[in-house]
Amino acid sequence: MTRLSSVFARAVAGLAARDWAAGARRSGHGGAGKERLMLQISAAVVLAVHGLIHLIGFVVPWQLATVDGFPYRTTVLAGYLDVGEIGARVVGGLWLACALGFVLAAFALWRGERRAMPLVVGLAIASLVLCVLGLPGSEFGVVVNVAILAVAAYLVLSWQATAGFAQR
Repeated sequence: MTRLSSVFARAVAGLAARDWAAGARRSGHGGAGKERLMLQISAAVVLAVHGLIHLIGFVVPWQLATVDGFPYRTTVLAGYLDVGEIGARVVGGLWLACALGFVLAAFALWRGERRAMPLVVGLAIASLVLCVLGLPGSEFGVVVNVAILAVAAYLVLSWQATAGFAQR
């Protein structure tokens, strides 16, 4: 899994560098345009890697692979609720959906699509719920999802404040 993430990250970084250079040439805004584009690409890479990490929540319950620190189990909510083998696979399917969703959201953000932010927020909330179901073992995911939601809230609020000032 780590090798796949590493290969993907290198590929995305190479494409990001190419797009950054092309975007900087097109923008004509000097440093500010380059900085914004680089932040956008960096955020997309972080989201894509976050999505790939969600694959752990899929491959373990489906018993496709073993991952150190993530044992196969049929319980959720820190062992308080036994969902059985089928329930574990359903939860694994939800992890897969989040993985694919985050990679799609990363691509949308990378391209500057308007629908990227609502997609990221929805996925972060769904991922946060999955991380709570997956405790213990998904504590870091809780922190990452809260950080994603905090950054999204900041961006939305700062955009609204800027838009409000522009209308005055």
